Amino acid sequence: MDPRRQAQQRRIRKKHREGEIFRRYLAISLVCLGAATVILVGGLWWLTQPPSTPQQAPLSHQASLRTGAGKKPLLDEPPPNRPPAPGEIRPGEIPPGAPGGPPPRPPGGQPLKGKNLLVQGGWEAADSVPPDPGILTLNPELLGSLEPDLRRQLETTPISDELVENARVIVYEASEPRTRAAALDAMGRLDTDRARDALMEIVENHPGGEERGIALDFIRPRGLGDPSARWLVGQFQSDRLEDRQKKQIAFALALAGMMESQGDLSFLSKLGEQIPARWQKEIEKSAGILAAGGRFK
Repeated sequence: MDPRRQAQQRRIRKKHREGEIFRRYLAISLVCLGAATVILVGGLWWLTQPPSTPQQAPLSHQASLRTGAGKKPLLDEPPPNRPPAPGEIRPGEIPPGAPGGPPPRPPGGQPLKGKNLLVQGGWEAADSVPPDPGILTLNPELLGSLEPDLRRQLETTPISDELVENARVIVYEASEPRTRAAALDAMGRLDTDRARDALMEIVENHPGGEERGIALDFIRPRGLGDPSARWLVGQFQSDRLEDRQKKQIAFALALAGMMESQGDLSFLSKLGEQIPARWQKEIEKSAGILAAGGRFK
């Protein structure tokens, strides 16, 4: 075949393909343009519509709703605002004595009270054992048989000043450390002169180091002129106290001096004349820690 004729046919086929592609793109463009036009026209129409408002019922119907006109009362429905008759149970009420309802009433009409109300409500009356008077008064003679009960009493009930002596004896005679600690804590929380004297006696004479340490925690003088502060100063000379317990004393004295002087450390020089040099440095250290905390500024 002539080369010129072949080249001509190729040009014809190429133009035919280009024309076909152009027609497809044109058709797609027209479809998209039509859809956009429809959406635009619909949006403009929606924006131009006035806001819809809910239709109100006729005034006569509204008045009937407010007043109840046209409503036929039920035969067993009591008139409104009428107090219930004796024994009457209105719709929605729980009968007396039922779960969640009011307490039952006896035939006389008076409400039940106290034990009668509980029994009528389904409770059973049972005899309870009264507490042992010896437990309430912290009788140390009960330690052999009722030490857990005494400990529970000490842990749950504040003691009075009259029971300090019994609590002190318990610290010496109780067999369990927890019971001794409970008695010490009860006296410490009492914070009276009698309790403080008992704690100081325990520090001086109790054989247990743990008990002496707990007692020392509760001896906190309010100033260096307090009798308990002078007693603490004298304990630096005791051979029965361990170093950790004397550190407790140093901190208690530093706190008392800071409270009395409102943060002024000048009390250290006067206090240092009464105690050994080693413990004077411990007091100065404790006072520095308290001053750094800013509590007394």
